[in-house]
Parts: sequence; structure tokens; C-alpha cells
Amino acid sequence: MLRKLLLSLALLQSAAAFAQTTIDITVPGSNTVCSYATGPVTSGTTPGHLQATATGNGTGCPSTVTSTPSAPSFGPTQALAPATTTLPKTGGTVTFSFRAVYADTKCTGAITGATGGAFTAGTTLCTASGCNALISAPATFPANNSTTTDNTYNVKVACTGSGGTTDSNTATVIVPHDLVVVSTCPTITSTTAGITNFTRWTGTPKVYLDSGLGSSKNADITSFDALYGTWPGQYGNILYFMLPNVSYLSMAFTIPNNYMTAANKPNPLNGAYKTGETGDKTLASFTISTTCGDFSNPATYPTTSTVLPGCWKNKQSSSTTLFQWNSSGTTCVLQNNKTYYLNAISADISQVQPNGAGTAASTKNTYCSGGTCELPIYNGPGTWSGYTPQ
Repeated sequence: MLRKLLLSLALLQSAAAFAQTTIDITVPGSNTVCSYATGPVTSGTTPGHLQATATGNGTGCPSTVTSTPSAPSFGPTQALAPATTTLPKTGGTVTFSFRAVYADTKCTGAITGATGGAFTAGTTLCTASGCNALISAPATFPANNSTTTDNTYNVKVACTGSGGTTDSNTATVIVPHDLVVVSTCPTITSTTAGITNFTRWTGTPKVYLDSGLGSSKNADITSFDALYGTWPGQYGNILYFMLPNVSYLSMAFTIPNNYMTAANKPNPLNGAYKTGETGDKTLASFTISTTCGDFSNPATYPTTSTVLPGCWKNKQSSSTTLFQWNSSGTTCVLQNNKTYYLNAISADISQVQPNGAGTAASTKNTYCSGGTCELPIYNGPGTWSGYTPQ
């Protein structure tokens, strides 16, 4: 044990030698001072270590120092820091640091509470003598898309000594919920003569199928599942909507559990929506948002728009790919167990603001008649056809 106590002086960098000296060591866990009279103190063969030979027994040393291995402890050095961190709602990385003594076996980390938090280098943070140093352990925490609940993570580091005893220290990370809440589908003011405003299209109107105007069905116009089949729907299906000039389309859909993260998912996993295949129609605008009928540009309103980055298109022509949704990346990323809205409107949405503020200008033209504009939306292409998560 004397050698171990002497090695704990690793932070001392002086290489000066003295004919005789006394080394006072504060013993962790007891706060007592153990004093050793020694011969010359010189640099050890290991960088950062000092070497000396005791000339007598230590005085004031508790029996545990010489009889049994000491238990690991954060107390005399540095507890897990920072103790509490609040990240933005988009999540991020926190680099934790700690230093324990007598952690001669290993230190491990665990993150509980909300799901998704993880140490970037794994849960084993150090082993053997490496645990005597100051340890840095970065951990990542995902964005919180809830509109009601903060995500709270409990971060724990536990260190084990050679005697089998363990000491632990904890910290807390909070990722707050998204405060942007739209309780109802907004009414958007029109700047076009004859159209006062745009409201959400509701009811069970007639929708024409792939073959065009020859076949049709009546379905809940607010439900993606009712129109295309349970999301992601039937691959390659084209529906033709006779969208009223005074309305916008907002189809709700929910991502199934494990769909975006299953081990057997295609890599990459994605899909896309298009405005149809052939023929010139009126220009239409499209978004995917987390609230009903949000046409605001997320690049212009990054903190208040609920439109997903990369899921905003203004005045698109026929045969144009609107946007590609993805299971990962930075644009148009969909997440498990979350409800989204595929929105469409025959209007210029460049002036629309979050919560339905701002204005929109109708794009109706000669292809519109009877108060409606034909709007084909094609479900595809992508890598999801035939995929079932396991």
C-alpha cells in the first residue's frame, strides 16, 4: 500500500531530490493525514511518478490503508460534472468529466430516463490504471419533438476498485419540449380577388384514382391512410384531387413503431412524393409539417415553423419531385411514432408565416374550373416498397 500511496503523487512534477523529507498524504474516505519520513525523493522511471524510500512506519495512518484495498471515491477529487445541463430542444452533446481514486478496475457509464441518450465512445469509460486520470466522456442526446413533455436523462458513472467495491456519481440532462403548438388548423388569408381565405379541406369528397377521371372513391380527405392506405401507403399510387380554390389539403399520417430504426430496414430508407406524371396543371405548393396546415418556410422561420427542413416546396409544376422523406440525415427526416401532415395548396406560399399568419396568392389558371383545380399526387419513388420492420 505504501507504493500505491506514493504513486498517488503523480500530479507533482518536480524532480528535485532532497536528503530527507516527510510526505503527508490525506487518505480518501477518512480525511486523516498519513505521514511518512523518507529518504531522497527523485523522479521515477515512469513519467509523472516520484520515487522515495520510507525510513520508518507512517504515523496517523488508518488500518485500512495497509490491510485492505481502499474503496473507490469521487469525493476527494472531482465529482461528475456538469451536474445539471439543459440543452436546446434540438438536443446535442454534453462532455462529462470526473476523477475518482482507487478506481483500479474500471468506470462505466449509464444513461436512463428518456430514450436516445448515449455515450459516444461506449459505456466503458476507462479501465485499470487509466481510471486514475481525469476522464472526459462525451454523450449525445436527441432532439425532443414533444409539444408537452421535457426529456430528462439520468447520467450515472460507477467506478469499481480492486477490492470489488463500487462508488457512483450522477448528473442530469434536460432536453425541453417544443413550445410551438397549433391546436387547430389555421385559416390563411388570400390576396387573390374572389378568394377571401384558405381553410382545411374536410369531408369525404370524390377522389380519382391512378387511371385518371375514369375511376374514383370517396374517402376522408384529412387522412393519408384513408386515401393511400396505411402509411407509407401503396407504392406508386397516384390520386387526383379536385382541390377547391378556397381550400388546402392536409393529410395526417403516423409513422409506425420501429419503422425508421428496424435492423432490417433498407439502407437508405426513403420515399418521395411527386405532383403527377404528365400534363400541365396549375402550380401547387407542398409541405410536410408536425402541425396541421403549416405552409411556413422553415428556413425563414427556423424556431417557429413546424415544417420539416427540406420538406417545403413552392409553386411546383407537374412531374416535379416534391421532396424525399428519409429515415436519417438532415432534411425531411421522419421519426417513429410521430404524426405528420402532408399539406398541399394551389397557391404561392412564399409569404405564409407560422400559425397561419401572413398571406397566400392563388395560382388558379385555365386548368381550374368549377371552383376547383386538379391536383395529382404520386406516392413514390423510394426504397420502402415491400419493407416490413422486424
